[in-house]
Amino acid sequence: MKLCARALIQPKPIYLAVHVNHPEEVTEPVVGALRRLSESGVALLSQTVLLKGVNDNALVLEALFRRLVLLKVRPYYLHHPDLAPVPRIPGSDRSWTSADASLER
Repeated sequence: MKLCARALIQPKPIYLAVHVNHPEEVTEPVVGALRRLSESGVALLSQTVLLKGVNDNALVLEALFRRLVLLKVRPYYLHHPDLAPVPRIPGSDRSWTSADASLER
């Protein structure tokens, strides 16, 4: 990881989106990697998928986003999977939640 972080130091800006769905995914190794990347000048963003039973609660999302901000990661994208009538992975509907339900505390 140190070699990767050093290689990223250059005059052009580098943006890296990290995919994280729950505060418990932000482990010590993740914290260390994010700090090294940030210290190397990489702009960090996060993307999160709204998932039933994982982060479909405003308090969980708040905890996740506050933790990320402390690590200089800007919460950038919260994806709400739609139920469009397109081919989907069988069984994936069980992870779907309504946006309104997720906003409740």
